[in-house]
Amino acid sequence: MSEFLQSPAGHAVIGIVIALLAVLIIELNYRWFFKRAFDALFALIAIIVMSPVLIAFAIVSGYRNGTVLEKTSVLGKRGKIIFLSAFSGINGRAGRLARIFDVFCGRLSFVGVRPLALSDGALLSDEDMGRFAARPGLICHLILSGNENLTYEQAFRLDS
Repeated sequence: MSEFLQSPAGHAVIGIVIALLAVLIIELNYRWFFKRAFDALFALIAIIVMSPVLIAFAIVSGYRNGTVLEKTSVLGKRGKIIFLSAFSGINGRAGRLARIFDVFCGRLSFVGVRPLALSDGALLSDEDMGRFAARPGLICHLILSGNENLTYEQAFRLDS
């Protein structure tokens, strides 16, 4: 047996077993640990890659408005109030590039439920509170599936 394990075929078998165990561990712990770790890692990579654009937006925002970031309050995981960042004075989705810092800090995830405004949160029923089990995301399943025309009731049911 030890001769087989020391052969190239044995090394391949050991590598496959280790890879399968790693995938199993990641799959079992994905929701509790790895999703957050992957979000932080990929957000850091995105910040590094997009740093020239982020710096340019910060300079333009500071020059136009005197402040670089503006904060928006929404309901996050477990119904807590979180503040999301956007570049002030930058219109459209480009201003929301600052939310990559929110992903890195753990306020957002790359994929999660849609961030919910405080005024909309006041209208939720007890059945809709299940949506707060997940961290809000930059991209939500409604955008990914193309179902942006859903009613609030349908969207909350899908979030839950």
